[in-house]
Amino acid sequence: MKERSTFFTALFSSLLALGAVGAHASNFPNEPIRVTVPFAPGGGTDLLSRTIVNKMAEQTGWTMVVENRPGAAGTIAMNYVSRARPDGHDLVLGQLDTVAIAPAIYKNVRWDPIRDFQPIGLMATSPLLLVSNAKGQYQDLPMAIKAAKELPGKLDYASPGIGSISHLAVALLEQEAGIEMQHIPYKGAGPAMADLLGERVSLYAASVAAAMPQIQSKNVQPLAVTGASRSAALPNTPTISELGYPAVEIDLWYGLFAPAGVEPEKIEMLHEALNNALRDPEIVAFLATQGLIVSPGKREVLAELVKRDVERWPAIVERAGVAN
Repeated sequence: MKERSTFFTALFSSLLALGAVGAHASNFPNEPIRVTVPFAPGGGTDLLSRTIVNKMAEQTGWTMVVENRPGAAGTIAMNYVSRARPDGHDLVLGQLDTVAIAPAIYKNVRWDPIRDFQPIGLMATSPLLLVSNAKGQYQDLPMAIKAAKELPGKLDYASPGIGSISHLAVALLEQEAGIEMQHIPYKGAGPAMADLLGERVSLYAASVAAAMPQIQSKNVQPLAVTGASRSAALPNTPTISELGYPAVEIDLWYGLFAPAGVEPEKIEMLHEALNNALRDPEIVAFLATQGLIVSPGKREVLAELVKRDVERWPAIVERAGVAN
């Protein structure tokens, strides 16, 4: 009799707990949802974030705000959200370089990309695009690699900074092609592109979105994309893999994350809201003009990307000699 009483007491307590969780989720959100972006306003990541977050807010009626916390290659924003209350009201836009690469470079990072964050969903993917000046001597990638082999350390390339995905993508190409080039780091993508246009540097691995206006104006020459397949925006531009370097396959990804500990029901509500926004035809069409492939799908897709790249990039970072 005592055992039966204990059983029903435990069952009643469990039902009460489940009811409390359900009640919490049904009242969600009960304050503005803050989406932290690890970069300054006006850049590609900021544009992607605001476009999708605004659509989520429009469709759900939720109050959602984008907050920019730039600095330290995105680690400041990631650290901030990792310590936020796990109630679903603080989220972060994470991407390949901030989530998987930065922890491999900065040894003082205090958060773990897998342990301290929950994936809500993949937002978009995009390759990098290796470009040269349209008036320069390197009009295709094999030509540039041949020159680098003949004159080690003479051919130069720009990047927005040491340890950026742009820098590491070309460093990986150097490793795979057995060549040595001179890296010229800049303080941001704008100055790097400006010096490519001014013929003060030979090559640059840019985002498709940043390079497209210059390609359309015939100022830069597309050489190759880093993705697994050709870009729909540049169907005649080969992948680096096609040209004989399959290890240099890099698709940038952008995802929405919550801090660890948020109730599953809230994560599912956020996931559904994100996917509904990503299915909007206007969103798909607009982001396609930025070279972004919109990717609504299961949360596990983003989790697998994080796991894969957290395992992949430390060795590349070490060989490139940029770990701090």
